[in-house]
Amino acid sequence: MAIGYRLRNYEGLRYFFDPDKLGYEVDSLNTDGVTGEVVIPDLIDEYPVVAIGTAAFAGARSINSIVIPTGIVTIGGRAFQRSGVESVSFHEGSRLRSIMESAFSYTGNLQDIVIPASVVSIGYNAFLHSSIESIGFEEDSGLKFMDGAFAGTRNLRSLTIPARVDTISPGAFWNSSVHTVTFSSGEHLKHIERDAFGNARSLRNINLPVGIESIGENAFVGWTLAQTISVPFVSLARADAAWAGGGVPGAWRFGSFAQIVSSISGERLWQFS
Repeated sequence: MAIGYRLRNYEGLRYFFDPDKLGYEVDSLNTDGVTGEVVIPDLIDEYPVVAIGTAAFAGARSINSIVIPTGIVTIGGRAFQRSGVESVSFHEGSRLRSIMESAFSYTGNLQDIVIPASVVSIGYNAFLHSSIESIGFEEDSGLKFMDGAFAGTRNLRSLTIPARVDTISPGAFWNSSVHTVTFSSGEHLKHIERDAFGNARSLRNINLPVGIESIGENAFVGWTLAQTISVPFVSLARADAAWAGGGVPGAWRFGSFAQIVSSISGERLWQFS
């Protein structure tokens, strides 16, 4: 017999059944609360658990670890914002597709996470002002979109961008503390959009991969001569053509300028102060 929308309490959590998805999503902690480790079940009443809902664990200081089953396809916006979570693990074969905006923002105890290969998108401010130090990606990551995902990360030390990412989206690393950004071999990166690395003052050097076609306005705003951008262009003319607004200054508008060298010829293309 078909069932409609309903709430269901189960093992310390409240779930919402969505008949359109034929599955449950985690709605919130129930009134009994839960502490320590949270293990989300694969099934409830023979229906799969398919999502962690918006703000489901927001402010839940009592939890310290979460185990996410294979069938979860979405982690909703602000799902773990300001929670006490220290550990996030995924069952082997995870089918997670999306981590939504601010999902892990302001988490003060989460230091590392490995993103399943199935994830295609990470939303805006997903790790904003969190304590995250290490973000890894499973082999053969399917990640394509990261809309401001790593902005405001205070403790992130390094990140390797998966090969399928073709665009560094607006504000992706805005005001991040990241020290090293590298690109996976076989990368498809073609576009760096506005504000992508703006005010990323701890990033001393970045080597952009071959194939870059456009670099957006303010992409490196706030960078200084202590920071170096190596670009895969042989000549000034080819490099200049990649920068939006008709020339390189657009990428630093309203800020100071870094030095830019060709990673092929070693020639300094621009140096502004």
